[in-house]
Amino acid sequence: MKDSYLAIAFGTVLLITYIIDNLLQAKKKNAGLLPLPPGPKGLPFVGNLRDMPTPEVLAAHHWAKHRDLYGPISTVRVLGNTLIILNDAQVVFDLFEKQSLKFSSRPKQYFSFELVGWKHGTGGQQYNDTLRYHRRSFARIIGTHATASQYNKLQEAEVGHFLLHVLDDPEGFREYIQKQAGSVILQIVYGYNTEQSKKDPLLAMMTKVMDDLTKSAAPGAFLVDIFPASSIAAFFLVMTVFPEVQQKAQAEIDRVVGAERLPTLDDRERLPYVDALAKEVLRWHPIVPMGVPHSNSEDATYRGYRIPKDAILLPNIWWLTHDPAVYQDPTDFRPERHLEGQDREPEFDPRRLVFGFGRRICPGKILAESSLFLNIAQSLAVFDIAKKVVDGKVVEPKVDFEDGLISHPMDFETSIKPRSPRHEELVRSIEQTFPWKESDAEVLERMKG
Repeated sequence: MKDSYLAIAFGTVLLITYIIDNLLQAKKKNAGLLPLPPGPKGLPFVGNLRDMPTPEVLAAHHWAKHRDLYGPISTVRVLGNTLIILNDAQVVFDLFEKQSLKFSSRPKQYFSFELVGWKHGTGGQQYNDTLRYHRRSFARIIGTHATASQYNKLQEAEVGHFLLHVLDDPEGFREYIQKQAGSVILQIVYGYNTEQSKKDPLLAMMTKVMDDLTKSAAPGAFLVDIFPASSIAAFFLVMTVFPEVQQKAQAEIDRVVGAERLPTLDDRERLPYVDALAKEVLRWHPIVPMGVPHSNSEDATYRGYRIPKDAILLPNIWWLTHDPAVYQDPTDFRPERHLEGQDREPEFDPRRLVFGFGRRICPGKILAESSLFLNIAQSLAVFDIAKKVVDGKVVEPKVDFEDGLISHPMDFETSIKPRSPRHEELVRSIEQTFPWKESDAEVLERMKG
């Protein structure tokens, strides 16, 4: 027993000696180097573990406080990792765009990629030849307005089917948002037609994979799918809370398009208020509040600070889209801020902030934008979205959002009804314009068998 105690004591002394030696070596190595960006003082061994966000506060709100405390760029160190928090748009552009060659990698996430199996995904790739090949492939398919426009009719068909589902089952609108967004991607990528009358096995699998990926904090999700789905859910929440915005948008649609047909992507330039509304949805609640993290492939300096190789850089997108120096009254939902007026210029386009930066900008950005606009325009054309009334009492919707890499609106109550019998007929007519297609789910099941 005595020998066991001596062995434990000796091992402890060796461990402490090893740690102290490493700390001294690190201090010696960093002597004479530029300082890291400012940040809270850490504890020995664990660093700033106690300074990390707590579950009751959205991470983006937590890190936004660093701007007042430490300035637009700050540092925390946690268990050997260096996290650089970016709370200023110019800083983000300087690093991710002007120095994009250095700052276009992703953090090494062994659980999310090596163990879960996403190491070959585009979103989580290091900046290498494989990533460049992926992005060139995306560009050929959906990277320009010309190439993305070949899918306009496909998007119109899927949005139309979404309207039909919501007309018959407004309570299930969240499920149909996910189905519509996923159906577009599955048709573009695989030519696969989803089940419309029941749960689709491939779509269910894809949704589960994306949920698991988000929970593992991996930046590998195909955001062209997640962006419209989450933003459309936020749109329905916003319309429930801000009826005056809905009325203005519907008035523009009625004036420009009328009630005899649905708006299309060809109407986008003639519907500036609706287009501004879509931009404001992206700004008001960015669905990736802390952005997709970047990492630098070599040591770098910026504004007199040192950014060590393999640092994890987190752009606080929520703050960038709510910076009062950029957006007047940022918590207000006001599409007019994106329109040119007699005495004002449009405020900064939030699409420059929410779709990523530099060489890691979302390759499906154009498709996601057009999908969001089309969903908003056609939903407003035929539906009134309002607060639900139960037993004569108005139910106030819950305005709250999930935390995590992807931030969806939490479940909320809303009422979705046709604007008139004529608008209901217009929705019903979609079935003739875009008939339901036979699902490929049975083919998938046969392949599995």
